[in-house]
Amino acid sequence: MNPVYRQPYPVPGVIWASLPTPALLIGPDQRITEVNPAAELFLNLSSRALMGQPIFDRLAIDAPMEEAVACKSRRCMTTPITSFC
Repeated sequence: MNPVYRQPYPVPGVIWASLPTPALLIGPDQRITEVNPAAELFLNLSSRALMGQPIFDRLAIDAPMEEAVACKSRRCMTTPITSFC
């Protein structure tokens, strides 16, 4: 009898889809690249309607988020991951 081996990690996307809180992934061009099901419910829009859209066209935040996102984007583009820790 051959033993059954399982993958050490869940199928890709299972954890993302299981997150109970709304989550969006934003690309370097500040466009939405991924949307989890909780975000679809929260924003009352499908992932198809959100994907590729500029984040600030779909999400309004009454805080200086544009500066924070721009600063984070610049740092990500110029700083190696190892220096964040």
